[in-house]
Amino acid sequence: MNAIIRCLAAGLLITMASCSKTQTYPTASLNTYYPLAVGKYILYRMDSLVFVNYGQTAQIHSYLAKDTCDGIVLDNLGDTTYRIHRLLTDTAYANPWQDDITYTVGVYNNTIQVVENNLRYIKITAPFTTNLTWNGDSYLGNYPFQSYYGTLAVQTGVQYWMFNYENIGQSYTVGQTTVPNTITVQQNNDSTNLPLPNDSVYASKTYGLEVYGAGIGLIYKSFILWDFQPVTPNQAGYYEGFGVTMYMLGHN
Repeated sequence: MNAIIRCLAAGLLITMASCSKTQTYPTASLNTYYPLAVGKYILYRMDSLVFVNYGQTAQIHSYLAKDTCDGIVLDNLGDTTYRIHRLLTDTAYANPWQDDITYTVGVYNNTIQVVENNLRYIKITAPFTTNLTWNGDSYLGNYPFQSYYGTLAVQTGVQYWMFNYENIGQSYTVGQTTVPNTITVQQNNDSTNLPLPNDSVYASKTYGLEVYGAGIGLIYKSFILWDFQPVTPNQAGYYEGFGVTMYMLGHN
């Protein structure tokens, strides 16, 4: 199981961080990398990491996910947001599409913000430059995923992750498709005691990265959040947490 894990272990505060070389794409707007329009869709392959058998076994559940903007709604502050409806099916298209989630996307003060499962994320912000950092999860509490995945020690601190841009305007290949103009949002990359030496020590992995394509939107996402609770005299060691990897297969 550890081999599987090691393979997988792949308001708004904006501060200006010093950088020896600043990369900027000054003419791009938020809409360049996150276009919003009713009828737009993106098809993804989605691989979900889950731990079963009381945290003893890691499994990957794979799906096809289709995110479609199906309407414009007002949020609780009266601001315009776009409603995105996600459908899921198996990777062989053997079963009909089924409803999964609905989330909203809005533009607020030079930021794109997504609200999913009542959790708000600041996904991207202008201007697009490598010397910009922002607190993308500042709206999250100490245990934002507890109700979905149980108590996770590594959840504490997620709300302090500082996001930054990399590879502005560079190409990125997803599957068989190379998108010529993208931005990469590095959210977090941290680990403790990996590779895991034995089951008597605590270990954790936190990782977040998203890539956005010009004229498309999100084309790649990897989010990993898990920890390993070591063996005790009364309990075997176990994993808890989750991971999600998505990459674009097609779009309109």
